[in-house]
Amino acid sequence: MIAKKRLSLTIFSSLIAELFGKIAPLAILAMGQRRLGIETLGFVLVGITLIEVCFPFITFGYNQYATIEWGTLRTDEARRQMVRNLWVLKGLHALVAWGFLLGLCWFSAEYHPYLSLMVALGFMLFLAAVECLWIQVATQKIAMYGLFNSMAKIVSVIFIYLWVKTPADGTLYAIGVLGANGLVCLFTVFACRKWISLGAPHFSQLVPICQRVKGYAVVAIWLIWMDRVDMFWVNHQFSAHEIGLYAGASRLNQALLQLIWILAWAFFSEAVVTVGKKALSHHLQLATFTVFSFLAPISVGIFFFAEDFLRLLVGPDYTGMALPLSLLVLGSIGTAGILLLGQQVLQLRQSVGKMFAALAMGFILSLAMAFLTTSHWGLSGVAASQLVGKLFAAAWMLYWACPFLDRVPWREMGTCWVPAAIMGMGLYLFPQSQWVWRMVLAFGIYGVSFVAINHRRLRGWRAGLLTPDL
Repeated sequence: MIAKKRLSLTIFSSLIAELFGKIAPLAILAMGQRRLGIETLGFVLVGITLIEVCFPFITFGYNQYATIEWGTLRTDEARRQMVRNLWVLKGLHALVAWGFLLGLCWFSAEYHPYLSLMVALGFMLFLAAVECLWIQVATQKIAMYGLFNSMAKIVSVIFIYLWVKTPADGTLYAIGVLGANGLVCLFTVFACRKWISLGAPHFSQLVPICQRVKGYAVVAIWLIWMDRVDMFWVNHQFSAHEIGLYAGASRLNQALLQLIWILAWAFFSEAVVTVGKKALSHHLQLATFTVFSFLAPISVGIFFFAEDFLRLLVGPDYTGMALPLSLLVLGSIGTAGILLLGQQVLQLRQSVGKMFAALAMGFILSLAMAFLTTSHWGLSGVAASQLVGKLFAAAWMLYWACPFLDRVPWREMGTCWVPAAIMGMGLYLFPQSQWVWRMVLAFGIYGVSFVAINHRRLRGWRAGLLTPDL
């Protein structure tokens, strides 16, 4: 029953913290639009994206490798030595990444305006190097992570509210946005202080570790690039005003993706210690049901609420982004499939190469579709290319994950998507002019239909749905 209590606590605390913490990112985006303007906000968000795409190069698969290897280490000293080794390796990667960004902005005329921003935000790269979330995942102790993540975002809101007043404060806005991530990195160090001690790394172990993490590294880098490539495409193909519009919609979608990542990490933490084909299948079924019970109604409902959502949060100038935002949110289905099938099945079953192949094919398809559709569909074409690329990658991962599973969790997906489809039909047949009444109708239809379809499964939650796999 320990695993049941631990996973339940992790899931529910993460959900509560994330739902509470979603107010903060939305407030941050709204303040950015109102105080910086659309064009300056777009410029700053592209700069933040430049920093974010370096994070997987810094972690470079070390986190995934160490999470899986943690249980094989027999002594506490060996684990502390692993932490010291990884800090040195990730610190070197951070230094290289910062040098690359500074060089890019110094020598490239297109990115030269971002030079001062890269200098100011360099601290985040080194904080990412010491982040210890992977230890919390390896020890199944990530329940507090979501709560502190939300608290850090609130600090970010306060900072931006007090210090960001005009478009000239774009750098301060970027520091406020990424500063929340920096606080979370420091929290993970504090939470894992038991495993941290001063001392020299074992230099003889560094090169073998680098060789062993190459597969994880390639997957981690491609996963983030696939999720961010649209921003660079938009930056090259559209005007500053359009870049700002798309960056705002993309940032709203990232808030949803963070919820998916948090849930996926919670289940990955338990999947690491899951043994056996039947146990893995049961674990994936539970993970799928949990993730899609939230994702399915959001993916359907966004088509009915996107315009109100944009007008309410970032102003009427963004209402034309309703379709691109809806397509981006729908693409989160692919992200969920990639994390559940790739991270928790292929990666743990040493099929990293197949996971990378699926990501690479999806990435190439998304780029090709963006090239073909941008001239006809504009920003909607870019968002659609993300949707198609992610779904294509997830489909290949599903194909390659089947041999490791007793049963593909179609039933669990269906019991989430059917209520969402009923909700969408109800919203279409009974349109409401006021978004509040539309929201009440959506919650009512989905809630009733979801409970009606899943009443036995929901009763089974307390009866042992989260019992440890044997």
